[in-house]
Amino acid sequence: MRKNKLAQQRNDFSILALDDDRVMTLTLQSYFQSAGFQVDAETDPLAAIERIRTHHYDILLLDFLMTPICGDEVVSQIRAFNQDLYIILLTGHRSLAPPIKTIRDLDIQGYYEKSDRFDQLELLIESCVKSIRQMRIIRKYKDGLQQIVSTIPSLYQIQSAED
Repeated sequence: MRKNKLAQQRNDFSILALDDDRVMTLTLQSYFQSAGFQVDAETDPLAAIERIRTHHYDILLLDFLMTPICGDEVVSQIRAFNQDLYIILLTGHRSLAPPIKTIRDLDIQGYYEKSDRFDQLELLIESCVKSIRQMRIIRKYKDGLQQIVSTIPSLYQIQSAED
């Protein structure tokens, strides 16, 4: 029962896996769908940017070394129109990974070195899910408070000084 409830809660979160290795994207998609997430896969970074522009995703699993553009350029383009997307950077080349300063400057939430085990990546995603859930609660409260504030004048029949 607990597993079904957890899967249902995860189903509220969407992930886009972007890697130029089709096997990797399919593996990520299969693994995280079986864990209860909605997962789409993309192998073309330019197509992925457009997909993020037109569809809602909560988390992006992003390969760092790709063509025609690398992961840091993908993030820069996405951040120009989407500040809310949580991004976890994936790399199979430890020596070519971006420095921590770059990860911070690009507002990337996590970093994962590819392996045949996804337990560390799953923990990073769980951390993102907790943060996203908290941000959703904050936005809900903010929207509710805004609605209350906007109805106060009509509740008290407050009129402008000119009226």
